[in-house]
Amino acid sequence: MGKGGGHDGAAGAKITKDKLDEFLRYLEVNVVNMSTTSNSE
Repeated sequence: MGKGGGHDGAAGAKITKDKLDEFLRYLEVNVVNMSTTSNSE
C-alpha cells in the first residue's frame, strides 16, 4: 500500500486485490439485483 499516489493513485491506475474483490462483489450484487427485478416484472 502507498506507493505514492494515495487515493489519487487508487482511483485509476492501481487497484489492490482487496479493492478489486470488493468491486467485483459490488458488481455481482448489482447485476443480480437488476436481473431479479427484471425477471420479477
